[in-house]
Amino acid sequence: MFEQNRSESFRSKIIPIFLPHQGCPHHCIFCNQKEVTGTSLVHEPADIYPLIEHYLKTIKHTRKKKSSGFPKSIEVAFYGGNFTGMPQAVQELYLLPAYQAIKERKIDGIRVSTRPDYISEKGLNFLAQYGVRTIEIGVQSLDQKILQKAGRTYSEKQVIEAMHLLHHHQFCIGLHLMVGLPEESDEALCRTVEKVIELAPHFVRIHPTLVIKNTELEKMYRLGNYTPLTLEKTIELCKGLFLQFTKAGITVARIGLQSIPEMEKEGSVIAGPFHPALGELVVSSLAYDRMVNLMAKDGGHGKRVTILVPERELSIFIGQHRQNLHRLQQKYRDTQISIAPDKSLERGKLKCIMIPGTCMERI
Repeated sequence: MFEQNRSESFRSKIIPIFLPHQGCPHHCIFCNQKEVTGTSLVHEPADIYPLIEHYLKTIKHTRKKKSSGFPKSIEVAFYGGNFTGMPQAVQELYLLPAYQAIKERKIDGIRVSTRPDYISEKGLNFLAQYGVRTIEIGVQSLDQKILQKAGRTYSEKQVIEAMHLLHHHQFCIGLHLMVGLPEESDEALCRTVEKVIELAPHFVRIHPTLVIKNTELEKMYRLGNYTPLTLEKTIELCKGLFLQFTKAGITVARIGLQSIPEMEKEGSVIAGPFHPALGELVVSSLAYDRMVNLMAKDGGHGKRVTILVPERELSIFIGQHRQNLHRLQQKYRDTQISIAPDKSLERGKLKCIMIPGTCMERI
């Protein structure tokens, strides 16, 4: 097995190689990878090594070791399709140039995206031989009815079996989940999250369901058979998921789709909670909740209050367009509130200075 440090793998610097719809048995109702990735081009194996060289020139990568002794790493990532759904001979053609870069110590590993029903013992042994150390699986949901409605033709049992194999082979595992799929209730989403936590992936990516042009979901939407989530509802759901996964020790690697110029063009996203910085909105909303809870411990009304936050997290607590500060000022109209950085505060700590009184919070 290719040696790896799993805790570092999901924090790797990524060199993305997009293979739109390659290896996919069919198109899911929400999927149009040509719109999501911004390209209809399928890279050929001969393109891979030159692409790696090109990206390496632009990556400001310092191999300063952390206290744990493991360096930051660079991975080539094959995205946009079902990598293990391609014939193994084709997989090998793509993997070989990336593996060559590993042997030359230019990169540290490879990651691929695939489906749970295309994971096998033989296939994982094959991937490990070529330096694949991270495998991301598009699970989306673990509710059978919702999966069938979305055109995902695998079962919960297949997901569980795939996860057992991946853990056994010691891959770094990432699961992709979606919120707002057709016929998904809050209760169904909650059950999916509970099951995912039991499966213990190393990280998750949470994506909102968007109505992308030229998809089956667009037809459903235009016929009135699908109502997408609002941005506000999506933020609240993602906040809950973030807290649950974090509490379980599972890293939330991303909330929202990677923003590209093509997706922001008019007519690309027909409907749904698209925002180029959805993850930032979620984290900022959580920061607001923390400040409110902190102030509630000491009253907060009729006083002058300064909330001290870790210096690196100042923008998160203030919020986009100073939204969090404005919300606090509206909530506590008789309180003079300010948010300021404090270099001495570690990440995860807040300090509230009031007249009179001081209180601390740690998460």
